[in-house]
Amino acid sequence: MWSHSTELRLVAAVAVLLIFIGAAYTKLKLKIATGPGAARGLARKTSKEILNRELEKQYRAPRRPTPPVPVVDTDAIETVEIRAPAPKGPLAVCYSSSCALGKPSECYSPSCPNGKKRIAPSTATVEAPYTLKFPKRERRMSLFSQILAHPSGAFPTSSKIAPTTVDSIFYLEKLPSTASVKNLFSERILPKYHRFSAVPVEAADGSISWVPYENISLDAHILHATVDSESGIIKYVQSLFCRSWVKTQPMWFVHLVRNSAPGGRSAIVIEVHHVLGDGISQVMVLGDIVSDVNGKSLTIDDKKFKRMMQGSQKPKSLMSRVLEKAIFAANTGRALVKVLGLPILGGDSQTLMSVPPSLFASSNRILIPVPPLSLALVKSIKNKLKVTVNDVLFAALGGAIRKYLEYRSDDALLVRGSSLKMRALMPYSFPRPLDDLHNKWTMISAELPVAEATPLARIKATKKRMDAIKSSPEPLVAIQLQQLAYRLLGHDLSAQTTFDVFARHSIVFTNVPGFTERMYIAGEPVLAVQPCVSNVLNQLSAVSYCDAIHMNFVVDGSVVLQPERLALFLVRELENLRDAAGVEGDAIVGN
Repeated sequence: MWSHSTELRLVAAVAVLLIFIGAAYTKLKLKIATGPGAARGLARKTSKEILNRELEKQYRAPRRPTPPVPVVDTDAIETVEIRAPAPKGPLAVCYSSSCALGKPSECYSPSCPNGKKRIAPSTATVEAPYTLKFPKRERRMSLFSQILAHPSGAFPTSSKIAPTTVDSIFYLEKLPSTASVKNLFSERILPKYHRFSAVPVEAADGSISWVPYENISLDAHILHATVDSESGIIKYVQSLFCRSWVKTQPMWFVHLVRNSAPGGRSAIVIEVHHVLGDGISQVMVLGDIVSDVNGKSLTIDDKKFKRMMQGSQKPKSLMSRVLEKAIFAANTGRALVKVLGLPILGGDSQTLMSVPPSLFASSNRILIPVPPLSLALVKSIKNKLKVTVNDVLFAALGGAIRKYLEYRSDDALLVRGSSLKMRALMPYSFPRPLDDLHNKWTMISAELPVAEATPLARIKATKKRMDAIKSSPEPLVAIQLQQLAYRLLGHDLSAQTTFDVFARHSIVFTNVPGFTERMYIAGEPVLAVQPCVSNVLNQLSAVSYCDAIHMNFVVDGSVVLQPERLALFLVRELENLRDAAGVEGDAIVGN
């Protein structure tokens, strides 16, 4: 263990190095600036030419000259109320190729105020305060969206790892009609979120932008399938893992999966490429898709977003907030050392759940749903032990993994015992405006309480580690270093760092906020929800809905044998926590 003085010297050296690198990068950036247009991020013709060329290759359409893109101020994107008439005058100009050639009837751009086949803001039936931001021109992506838009996402090109996709399963007694789902997306999603009607195109300078797509065919994005059991739904979703996306069409699909078994639940699967938005952004989209019992959309506003993120936390006093900020600043050095050490220092203990880097690109991923856990019981444990809901779930995960390793007679657990080291990577989402979708997140590392022998020891260790993370600027340090590495080293070298970080961890754990009220999709009640992510590591995903917590494992089938045991052990560990805390209640909803 490093001494305090050694750690301070290391922090000082690293800080000086970062300042030098940052200054050099700033000077280099100023030298290679190509002019005032590049500095303002104005529209470039290069991306549109590339998109047209890709479309011609795919559809073998005759080449049509692309008109020059007018210079438009970056901030000159007007906002128009959906129920208001289409704007008139110079602001109502479409910059698509069709309109520029005097053929508005052939324009399919969702921003077009003239095209007959557009998604017209004047005819949309959604309620205020929905607004439409006209994407007149391409929009340059944020740095993290550009990373995720890469063919291998955040990983090196040579790894051939499929980009991350989120598959959200909504179980229903009966599927809504296809027409009602089309109306839902054409009225609520496409006018509001430009990413659902745009494609990422890389320009000659390596930057990636969202380019508006003219021909949005909902028939191409709403797919149908029929299965004969609920296990058939699971197998269908597994078949979607590791998809190779076509970059010449918007990267999302809606699957209407009908279960032909009598009394069996059917499902709507919403498949979204991660480049469209992080977990919080996808919850925002979900809020516009679903409605309450009266048909009113559950749109997330600032007040609801704050409540979902903070839960029922009581307001803190001024003195408490000042003290927290002081501790936060004091822990900056330790956070910097921790983040810099993640890709280079020793990794986790090798267990029978460790996915080797050679299998990171494997498509052998298995989805294991966990029975719906009682949110009331989890909150009872939380209140009794004075921890958080996330602490309870993370401790239960550690206990489930320990039980699985014991069941498999894992040598690492038997030999190392209390020195066994297993860590989880957890996505951390940053605050953001709710005007658009974003990718504002990073990964933080937390040690799993697998080495602790009892449920109470595991929950105690979890609380200590999570409290340390909350009082640390680790997420801010991580995102700043990631941005700096990407800009200085380029994609593949910085992506190799991400690869090395994942190679030193055991699992990914994500817990996103959900809705407490009953959701309806096109009038049909949603019975259950499962957020599924196929990652390079094993992953546990969780979301709360109504009175239950819905969770699932996605694991490598060649590494994790009998993976259904993990779900069983997770339920058993929650029961052990219940008994240790001295509270009552069934672990599974409906028991």
